[in-house]
Amino acid sequence: MADRRNVFDIQGERKQQHKELAELMRLLAEARRAYELYFIGIEKRVPVALREKLDRQFRSTLLARAQLSTVRFQFQSLQQSYITYRTYWERVTRQIEEGTFTREGFGKFQKGPLTPGRVRSGEAEAERERVDSDPERLKSRVKATSDEASAFLDKLTDKKS
Repeated sequence: MADRRNVFDIQGERKQQHKELAELMRLLAEARRAYELYFIGIEKRVPVALREKLDRQFRSTLLARAQLSTVRFQFQSLQQSYITYRTYWERVTRQIEEGTFTREGFGKFQKGPLTPGRVRSGEAEAERERVDSDPERLKSRVKATSDEASAFLDKLTDKKS
């Protein structure tokens, strides 16, 4: 009878560990969304309370000493992801506070691949500013790109025929 009770206790403990792991995953996903909203400018404040809650959860959990190696492995992977995100969040938050963070990819036009040389020389940013400031120039670049794509597709269809 005692052996059976231990089996049930162990199964209950495993279920509890899986629940705790799922809760940590949910909190990490929520924190990630909150920071992304902050980084793109929708939220005006850093989600400090959520991050502190996540820190407390990681410090107080006993999943690092779990009996099941799968739970321990999942916890360690989740912990490493959190450390990586935390480093990223700290870096970007510092850049925002210093005024050096730029929000890329929001309707900005980029001519050609962004190479380290273009970044150092400021050529890519200068081209972006020229195109953004002149709507006619933007339209002509879009038209030229569209024409190039059409010509490329015509060549492809001609080769297949």
